[in-house]
Parts: sequence; structure tokens; C-alpha cells
Amino acid sequence: MREWVEGGVQPGLETWFEILAMEGERGIASWRVSFDAEDDLRVTLDGILVCDFDGQGRCTLHREWFGRHEGPR
Repeated sequence: MREWVEGGVQPGLETWFEILAMEGERGIASWRVSFDAEDDLRVTLDGILVCDFDGQGRCTLHREWFGRHEGPR
């Protein structure tokens, strides 16, 4: 997703997340991101995130899975 790093915030950006579970140093969340893309498309990414943290709150493991949907704006 080079456009996220090089292009800045996507037009029409909307974000959502919900914490699903926390146990010890692991957290699991559901997330969704939608934005406007070229050719009058609206892109939605819907995913799950698993992170482990060390004793100082730094992320030591980051795994995520997501699906992508494209439709008209």
C-alpha cells in the first residue's frame, strides 16, 4: 500500500475499530477502513489484528488479515 505512505491520507477516509479481547500481553481487534479511490470507486478493507506487547508497551508481534471490497461511491 505504497499510496498510504507516499500519498498521505486517502480522500474520504473513514476508520473504525473494536477491541475484541485482551489477555496478558496480547490484544485482538476488528477494524475497518474505507476511502475513495480512482474511477469513482469506494474501497473498504475489513480485518482482524493480533498484537503482542512487551512490558514497556512496545509492539513485539503484529499480525493482520483483511479482505478488500470495491464498489461504486
